[in-house]
Amino acid sequence: MRKLTISIAMATYNGGNFLEEQLYSLLKQNFLPYELIICDDGSTDKTIEILNRFAQSSPFPVKIIQNEFNLGYADNFLKAASLCKGDCIAFCDQDDIWDSKKLSIAANAFTDSRVTIFSHGCQLISASGDAIRDPESMMPDGCYYLANLDPLNAFFGFSCVFRRSLLSLWDSKKRPIDLINKNNLLAHDRWIYFLATITGLVVYDSRPLALYRQHANNLCGSEIFKKRNAKQLIKKVYYK
Repeated sequence: MRKLTISIAMATYNGGNFLEEQLYSLLKQNFLPYELIICDDGSTDKTIEILNRFAQSSPFPVKIIQNEFNLGYADNFLKAASLCKGDCIAFCDQDDIWDSKKLSIAANAFTDSRVTIFSHGCQLISASGDAIRDPESMMPDGCYYLANLDPLNAFFGFSCVFRRSLLSLWDSKKRPIDLINKNNLLAHDRWIYFLATITGLVVYDSRPLALYRQHANNLCGSEIFKKRNAKQLIKKVYYK
C-alpha cells in the first residue's frame, strides 16, 4: 500500500521575525512532508532571504512563489494549496511552531478513507515564546459528523490538514462571501472546513500539536475570537 503524502502550504508576508523557528519545526517532523509550497505576498523584510537559505538545505522539496501583486492572506493560502501535489495538505502559518509529531498523527487519521480533515489543539505563546494560559482545544478527541459540529465554529487554519481532493469540488474564487467579516470572501480555513464537513468525517485531537504565537501583527488572534459570542455572531449574520 502506498504511503500517504502530506504537502505543506505556507503563506508568508513580512514574517522574518519568527519564520526560522517555524521552518526548523518542519525539519523536526518525524513524518517528513512531501513538499513545502510557499507563496509570498510581497514581503519587504528578510523573509525571502530566509526561505531561499532554507530551501538550499531542506531534505524535502521547497518551492517559493513570489506573487506579482498582494492577494491577501486567504487567497494566498489557497493559491499555495492549489500548487500542492500531496494526498493531503497542511496549512502552515509563518510564525508558529509545530510539535514534531503533528504530521505523523495527522497521517494516521487519514487511514480512514472517510476522513476529510484533521485538526488539533494548541498552546498559545507570546512573541517571545512563553506559554500563555493552559493549552486550548475546541472539542474532545474524536471523529465527528457534520451533525455533531457547532455551525458557528471552524478550526484555526494552522491546525488544519485536509485531503487535497477537496480543492477540486468548487472553484475557490467563486466561494461565498463571509457573513461575519464584511465584504470579504470566506477565509481559506473556513472554506476548507465547509467543504470537508459536508463531504466526510472530521478527526479532532485535543493535544497541543502547535505553539500558536500571539503578537502585535497577528491577523487573527485567539483573543479576537474569544470576544465574539454566539449571540453577537447570529445578530451580525441575521441582518446580512
